[in-house]
Amino acid sequence: MTAGPVTRPALVRALAALCVALVAAFASASAAQADETPFGIDSFTVTQSTTQAGGHPDLTVRFEVANVTEDHPERGFPLFSPMKRPLETPRTLVVDLPPGLVGDPSAAPRCPAAKFAYRRCPPESQVGTIEVETFYFPYLQMPVYNLVPSSGAPAEFGFYGEVLPFHMRISVRDEDRGLRTTITTLPTQAPLVTTELTLWGVPADPAHDALRGRTCSVGFFDILDCPGETGEGNVPSSDPRRPFMTNAATCDGPTTARMAIETYQRMGRFVHAEASLPQLTGCERQRFAASATARPDTTKAGAPAGYAIELDVPQSQDPDGLATPPVKDVVVRLPQGTVVSPSTSDGLQTCADAAMKVETSEIPDCPPASKIGTVQIDTPLLARPLTGSVFLTEQRPERLLRMVLVAEEAGVRLKLPGAIDLDPATGQITATFPNNPQLAFNHLTVKLKGGPRAPLANPRTCGPATTTTTLVPYGGGEPAVSTDTFEVSCDGAPAGFAPGFSAGSASTVAGAASAFTLAFARGDGDDMLGSIAATLPAGLLPRLGTMPLCGEAQAAAGTCGEETRVGSAQVSVGPGELPYPLPHGGRVYVTGPYKGAPYGLSIVVPALAGPYDLGTVVVRAAVDVDIHTAALKVVSDPLPTILQGIPLQIRAVRVAIDRPGFMLNPTSCAPRAVTAAISSAGGATANLSSRYQVGGCKALKYTPKLAVKVGGKGRVGAGKATPLVATLTQPAGQAGNRRVQLALPGTINARLEVVEQACTLAEYEAGSCGEKAKIGSAMAVTPLLPNPLRGPAYFVRNPARRLPDIVVQLRGDVAFDLVGKIRISRDFRLVTNFDTIPDVPLSRFQLKLPAANSPVGTVYGLCTKRGRLARARQTLRAQNGKVIRRAPRLTIAGCAKKRK
Repeated sequence: MTAGPVTRPALVRALAALCVALVAAFASASAAQADETPFGIDSFTVTQSTTQAGGHPDLTVRFEVANVTEDHPERGFPLFSPMKRPLETPRTLVVDLPPGLVGDPSAAPRCPAAKFAYRRCPPESQVGTIEVETFYFPYLQMPVYNLVPSSGAPAEFGFYGEVLPFHMRISVRDEDRGLRTTITTLPTQAPLVTTELTLWGVPADPAHDALRGRTCSVGFFDILDCPGETGEGNVPSSDPRRPFMTNAATCDGPTTARMAIETYQRMGRFVHAEASLPQLTGCERQRFAASATARPDTTKAGAPAGYAIELDVPQSQDPDGLATPPVKDVVVRLPQGTVVSPSTSDGLQTCADAAMKVETSEIPDCPPASKIGTVQIDTPLLARPLTGSVFLTEQRPERLLRMVLVAEEAGVRLKLPGAIDLDPATGQITATFPNNPQLAFNHLTVKLKGGPRAPLANPRTCGPATTTTTLVPYGGGEPAVSTDTFEVSCDGAPAGFAPGFSAGSASTVAGAASAFTLAFARGDGDDMLGSIAATLPAGLLPRLGTMPLCGEAQAAAGTCGEETRVGSAQVSVGPGELPYPLPHGGRVYVTGPYKGAPYGLSIVVPALAGPYDLGTVVVRAAVDVDIHTAALKVVSDPLPTILQGIPLQIRAVRVAIDRPGFMLNPTSCAPRAVTAAISSAGGATANLSSRYQVGGCKALKYTPKLAVKVGGKGRVGAGKATPLVATLTQPAGQAGNRRVQLALPGTINARLEVVEQACTLAEYEAGSCGEKAKIGSAMAVTPLLPNPLRGPAYFVRNPARRLPDIVVQLRGDVAFDLVGKIRISRDFRLVTNFDTIPDVPLSRFQLKLPAANSPVGTVYGLCTKRGRLARARQTLRAQNGKVIRRAPRLTIAGCAKKRK
C-alpha cells in the first residue's frame, strides 16, 4: 500500500506537537532549578449576558493561574528567546456553578465519541467556544461540542487543543444539586495560563454562526495562522432554536461560583477561588403552571389500594421567553378518609438514616422490605428519565412517618426526603417534599404499592374523594394549586355492623381451674369496633383470694406489676383480606375498683406494627358481680380507633384469662351462654351469645353440714323470743350449693309482730329499711375472695308471697343479696328456703337471728323432753343435682344443767 501525500496542515500539527514536547521537557528540567513562587488562581470570573431570572444567557467562565517564575537568564531551547517557565502543571479543573444555573443537553444534537475523535462533530452540536492560553501557545480558540456522554455522566462537552482532545464531564453536586464541570488529566505538554469558556444560551441562534466551526491557533512563530484550516466559521445551524443555558429562577441575592485546581506536583491538594455572580432580576416575569393527579388502583371503599401520584410541570421551550421555574416545595393532601393502612406492617421495615445517606449521592443500603413504591422523573436535562424507589425511613421522636424518593440515571442520583403529617383526629395524610433541587422536570410519577399489604387504604365512605396538591415554584411566584377527584365505590352495599363473637374455657371439666378465652371480630365492611359488655355464665368465677390488685395509677398508665397479671390479649388491625396481627401480645392485669365496679381490668397492648411504634394502648374494663346471681359482667371502655394519626381499624380482639388456677369452671352442667353486647364506633349495637357448658358434674363430691342452734339464757321457755344461729360449712373442691331449705320443728314458730314490721321492696332497694325490719346478720366466707362478706338480714315484703322474704345483705369486696323465702308447711312448720344460691364455693356461711328482734319464738319449752327431741328437716341440693336430706335435732343453748 502506498502512503498518501502529507498535507501542509498535518505537517504543521506534527511539527507543533514536536516543539511542544521538546519545550516541555526543557521547561520541566529548568523548573527543578528555579526558586518556587506559590501556585494559585490569579483571577476567576463568571458572567452572564443577561441577569433575567429564567432567561437564557451566554455564560462565560474565565480564569487565570499564577504559575510563572521570573525570566530565565539563559536562552533555553535554541529556537526560542529567553522565556518564562511554569511553576506547576494543572492536572484537574473543577468549576461549580450556583444552584439553578443549568444547561439542557437536549437543546443541541449530541456528537458521538467516534466522530469527536476524528473532528467530525456536526456544527449543530456546537454549544459554545473556548479560548486557551498556554505557556507555549499564546492563543487557542476552539469550538465546544455537546457530546454523547460516557457512562455515568449526565452530560459531557468536548473541545480540541491543537493536538489533544479535552472532555468536560458534567455532574450534580451532593450538597446543593448544582452543576459541576470537571476536566481531568490535563496534558503536561502545555500548562494552562488563561482559559475562557463561553456556553451559548441558544446554540442554534444565528448570532453564533460567525463562531460556529471556527478554530484559531497562534503559535510562537504563527505556525498556524488564524483562521485555520477549518475556515472562518460562518456556519449556520440547521437545528431549531432551543434554549440551552438557563438562569436560576430566584432573585434572592448575588450567588457564588467556585473553582478548584489540582496540579501534578501536588496531587490530592486543590487551590480554590470564588466568583460572585450578580443578583438576578425580573422574577415576577416568570410564569408557573403545574397540575397533579392522585388515583388508587382500586376504588373499593375501605380497601387497601396502591396510589399513583403524578405531577405535571410543562417546561417552556421558547428561546426568546423565560424558562418555567423549578418546583421548590410540593404538598400533597390526600382525600379525607384515605389513611395509612396498618395491614402494610407485616414484613415492613424502615431504612435507617445512616443507610439512606441522604446528604450524599451514594447508593443507599436500605433493606428491600423498606421499599414501598417506585418513582420516575422525566427531566429535559437528561436523555432518559430518572427511575428508582420510594423508601420508608426510620421513625423519629418528632415524626412518625418519613420517606425518601431515590431516583437515578446517567450518574445523577437524587434523594428527595419527604415528611408525612397525619391528622391526629381523622388520619388524613399530608405529604410535604420541601426545598427540592433547582432542577427542572416535566413529569414526576410516584406509585405506591398495591395489594392487601398496600401502605394506604381508601376512604370507607362512598362518593367523591379529592386530592389537593400545592406546588410552590422557586422565585416567589404564586403556587399552583391542583385538585383531582375520584369516586369511591361501595358496590351498592352500605357498611353495616355484624361482628362475630365466641367464648369458652380451655377445659370443660366442672369445677376445674381453666383458662377462659373471649374473642370478637368484625368484617372488613363493618363499622369500627367500639366497646364490649360481656356477661359470663353463673359459676364461672375468678379466684381473687390471694391475688394482689394493681393500683389505679399503675392501671391507668399500663405499668401494673407482673404479680397482678391474669392473662394475655391478641389484636389484629387493618383493612383488607389480610389484617395485621400485632406481634407483641398484650397483657391483662386485675385491678381494684373501677367505675363503680368492685374490680377492673387493665389491658395493655404495645402498638408496635412493623416499623410503626405508636406507643402503648391501655384499655380499661370494669368487672362487676351480679347482686343476685354472682355472675361476672365485664364492661370495657371504648377501644381506640386512631393513634398518632393512624386509624387502627381493629378487626379482631382475643382476650385470654390464663393465669394458672385463676378461673374456676361452674359446678353445674346445665347449658348456659356467654352473652355480649358489642357496640360499634358509630353507635350500633349487636347482641350476641356463645354457648357454654361443662361436663363431669356428677363426679363432684357434695358433703356440706348445716348446724342449727337455738335458745339462750332466759330464752328457752315457752312463748319466748329466742335467738337462732344457722351455720353451713363445706370442704373445698365440692359442688356448689344450689338450694338450702330448713324446716324448723313445731317447737319453734314465727313471731307475727316481727313479721309485720317488714319493709317494702322499694324501701330495701332505696336503702331505707329501718331497724324494725332488721332481724339479724350474716357472714359468708368463700375461697374466691380475700375477706368475708358481712351484712344485715331484713324482712322484706314480696308482692308475690304472703310472708316476707329474708334478704341477707352481704357486703365486702363484692355485694350480694341472698334471698330466703318463708312459708308455713302443712304440718305447721316454719320453712325457710334459700333456693337461688349462686354457684359460688362456700367455706362457711352463718346466719344469726338475735333475741332482741328475733322473728322466731318458742311454742314449748326448749329444755323439755319434747323440745330436746324435736327435729328439724334439712334439704340441701347441689349445683350438680345431688341432694342431701337430714332431720337433725337442734342444738339448744340456755338449758339449766342437770344435778347429779
